Amino acid sequence: MAADEKHGRGKEARAERDYRKGIPQTFEQAGQIDATIKTDAAFAKVAGDVWTGTRKSRDVIAVGRTPEVLKMLGAKDLPLTIAPEVIEKAGQGKHKLPLEAIKALPVAIRDPLMIFDSAMEKNALVVLLGIEHKGKPVIAALHLDKIEGRYAVNRVASVHGKEIGEIRSFLEKRLLRYWDEKRAKGWFQSAGLQFYQPMPIEGTIPSPKTILSKTDLVKYEQAALRAQRR
Repeated sequence: MAADEKHGRGKEARAERDYRKGIPQTFEQAGQIDATIKTDAAFAKVAGDVWTGTRKSRDVIAVGRTPEVLKMLGAKDLPLTIAPEVIEKAGQGKHKLPLEAIKALPVAIRDPLMIFDSAMEKNALVVLLGIEHKGKPVIAALHLDKIEGRYAVNRVASVHGKEIGEIRSFLEKRLLRYWDEKRAKGWFQSAGLQFYQPMPIEGTIPSPKTILSKTDLVKYEQAALRAQRR
């Protein structure tokens, strides 16, 4: 049995390896991945305690640092947090999410299917996580550069399922900022949506912002690693 699996970190470790596939491994990167896995495991433990009611503190919970994909879209390098009540709400009601979906938040936000500008909130993003529950894609709404006590944070404001039609509306309104093109194409097919090409259609208003891809993310991460060595 691998050491990661022996200590209950197998899924997180494999997710990180998949996420980093194609990027040359470096000493600096190995340290970052190890720290990220520990943070993910800590979040999963706290999220589980909130879910079961064993955590009584109402302090906000650290999801991790703001990931590169969000920084690439303009988010500041701030702590990424979530309030206990957001986790509690996600587990309630008719369409409640399973605990495993909440525990997967750090990995899913780092490696999302798509990211949209919010149509409702300024300085906010909607992350299509690549997780589905009862046929609905799960999204995380992120409010950026908010004050939490004395500190600035990027905040996970809500996590819930969305109807396919609502995702279609985001696309039609040209709110898309980022997509993992390979995975997204498969998702369009499985969701019964016509293949979406994020380019201006003749006679329509083009998006004012560039739509970035997984290839752009890899380049951004490589540039960030080079900058760290200077």
